[in-house]
Amino acid sequence: DKNKGLLITLDEAQNVNREQMRRIASCVQLLIRKRQNIAFAFAGITTGVLDLLNDDSLTFLRRAKSEELRSIPLDEVSGALRATIERSGLEIEDAALDYATKATAGYAYLTQLVGYHVWRAGRQHAESSPRITLQDAEQGVRQARQDFDNAVLETARHRKRISSSMQPPARMSEQSGRRYLSLCLQNGGTC
Repeated sequence: DKNKGLLITLDEAQNVNREQMRRIASCVQLLIRKRQNIAFAFAGITTGVLDLLNDDSLTFLRRAKSEELRSIPLDEVSGALRATIERSGLEIEDAALDYATKATAGYAYLTQLVGYHVWRAGRQHAESSPRITLQDAEQGVRQARQDFDNAVLETARHRKRISSSMQPPARMSEQSGRRYLSLCLQNGGTC
């Protein structure tokens, strides 16, 4: 049927076994050659995705249309953080919201981490005060940066063995490189 097809989605592609990715790519490529209605979308940490694209046996993926997430405007981050916190029954001080928002740098994954950890810090005292304070935001941001470092920066260091000059991987876009360097500097200069 021409109105039906198959969509394969894969998140956290940097963690996929290379042999499994080769098999998936090979099957997708074969189905495309047979003019089947198929699409393959994958997402992951930039450096990990670049590793996949640089794999000599996955050249098919290099021809894929690439989309890089742009930074989320900070006013949208702020609105999303406030709305989510308020829907959970908590409030957030303006200074705490501003601190948390700026700490995300508009980066989607960091927004998730900061939001979760700031909310979690506020939940610890929700019985006595449902208001998230600047101190809660600072605590939450510290934990979010730690999680971010473990999940993203460590992956990048491990996969690319970034040199002490903190050069991003060769195929990383200029925007990603700037974001990567900025986050490294926010993390105390370690990459």
